[in-house]
Amino acid sequence: MIKFIKNYFKMKAQEIQLKLTFYGYFNALIESQKDIIELFINLFSKLKDLSPEELSPEELKIEIIVAIAEVVHDSNENLGE
Repeated sequence: MIKFIKNYFKMKAQEIQLKLTFYGYFNALIESQKDIIELFINLFSKLKDLSPEELSPEELKIEIIVAIAEVVHDSNENLGE
């Protein structure tokens, strides 16, 4: 019984160490990609009201390109501040 408890705590300690390693890695990855994630969020906010059913494929393509251009322009303005 004591051996089982020792193994259990050893396993839990390894599990916690593994979680801390993965969480640290994912946190660093998210922090390094924060600008890209912010650009995608801004792009999504500009495109969320767009209805693909109401637009032709060509109009939809133009709307997406315009939204991307606006997001890039806005991000460049923010870098200049």
